[in-house]
Amino acid sequence: MAVRRQTGVWFEPRAGGKGIRPVNSKGWALVIAYLAALGIAIVAMPRPGIADPMEFAMPLIAILAVMAVATFVFVLLVRRHTAAGN
Repeated sequence: MAVRRQTGVWFEPRAGGKGIRPVNSKGWALVIAYLAALGIAIVAMPRPGIADPMEFAMPLIAILAVMAVATFVFVLLVRRHTAAGN
């Protein structure tokens, strides 16, 4: 499939209509940045074994909130920069 050269298109639908794929460096950079943000959040998660449950719960809630915001922003950017259907 030929890469579309439309302004602002970072992703295009896959053949068959299931999913999308990055078509340029900006699309790939967004995917890598998103995966890095999730990876950092996972590494930063508190480990069990803390005596006080609140010492575990509050950082966990904060990290899950960061992951939710990262996912929301990722989805918005992907929707904005995806080419129309085949």
